[in-house]
Amino acid sequence: MGSNETEIKPGKKPADGKKKKAPLAEVTGKKGVIKVKMGQNSEAAYRQALSDILGLMDSGFTHGYRMKFKPTSKVRSIPGMPKTKAQLFWNACARHETLWPLMKQYVSTVVDSGDFYGSGKNEEHVPSGGYATYALGLADLANWETVEEFMAANTIDPDNSTPSIFTACFIEKFGINALTAREVVASIAGSSNTDIVAVYPERVRPRLDDPNTLTVFDGLDDPATVVAIADAMKALKLRGDAAKQVVCYLYGDCDSFERLLATAEGPLGDALAKIENRVKKDKEEE
Repeated sequence: MGSNETEIKPGKKPADGKKKKAPLAEVTGKKGVIKVKMGQNSEAAYRQALSDILGLMDSGFTHGYRMKFKPTSKVRSIPGMPKTKAQLFWNACARHETLWPLMKQYVSTVVDSGDFYGSGKNEEHVPSGGYATYALGLADLANWETVEEFMAANTIDPDNSTPSIFTACFIEKFGINALTAREVVASIAGSSNTDIVAVYPERVRPRLDDPNTLTVFDGLDDPATVVAIADAMKALKLRGDAAKQVVCYLYGDCDSFERLLATAEGPLGDALAKIENRVKKDKEEE
């Protein structure tokens, strides 16, 4: 074949002698299923896919869609969560900070829909927008407003363990301190899994088996952190059993908290007493 000739594959016609450029991403929506096929593993490709999904939502496509996602390379999953296609897609999007505004736009579009993802096993109880929200929340503390918006719009489903897994992942990444106390308390309060020990971060599990453990997580013997936790409980109007749920999660069980309270003195003792007051408060007291 001469150097100026174009190779023609069987059944194909050359357009202009140039190889056709693959699309950044292909998104189609039909019969409740959104198919996303990535042409590249780039910010531009995921931006294209996101924009197309938003277009489908704006056109009235069901928010409770089932997703089929085909990336060009391996995509990281949020640790502990079901490796569903929707979860993988949104976590891949969250790797690009420039896509966060579009992701927030998506969450705002579907958050009040009352729909649930239909992507199969373990996912039917996840409200639409959940995986985008969790990915944003674990990407940066700056995205917390979106997480709160999502939690406020969705009631707790006892069959959905993903909020509890999100809480464990959030603590694992950002820790518990005066700056993260409100987010941590809100996450625990919004968790649905009553077997909270099952979703503890791996690094703190050895402490749960130690009968002498008084604090499961680092930072809970810091007065400033404990005060921030008590203030967060008050701001979120958590008292009685709701406050007790937070205490049991943070300290492994309420007995450990009581033992620490009995031995603590000075600023730490005063701070722990504030948390105890939240646990003892009845709904009628505020």
